Amino acid sequence: MNKVLLYVKNVAIATARIPKSMFGMYTYHPGDGYFLNVAVVFDCFCNTLAGGDPNETISSRCAKAQVYEQSQKPPVWGGGCRMCSFLAFFQENHCAKALERNTGARAVIPDAPTPPANQ
Repeated sequence: MNKVLLYVKNVAIATARIPKSMFGMYTYHPGDGYFLNVAVVFDCFCNTLAGGDPNETISSRCAKAQVYEQSQKPPVWGGGCRMCSFLAFFQENHCAKALERNTGARAVIPDAPTPPANQ
């Protein structure tokens, strides 16, 4: 699929979810409260604007980058590690908790490859 068309479709998906979440018609995690769901949907929208999957949060994408960076020989201290370190001030192991290995297929700019879970 053409990357520009995919980007436009992803932005349309993410944009449509914002008002739906505000009116309670869309929830990212059904067990979460109203404000948290709206915040996560906005997070997914920002990730989409950055070329990511509209179903993935920035934290999940950074966690994948961190796992990839730390799997390099020697380990790299890149953007994923820096963002996860910043988010750790607000919640311990935030990126590890947010990691969703099975999302990211619609990303215009592909996620960092993740090594198998058994490594």
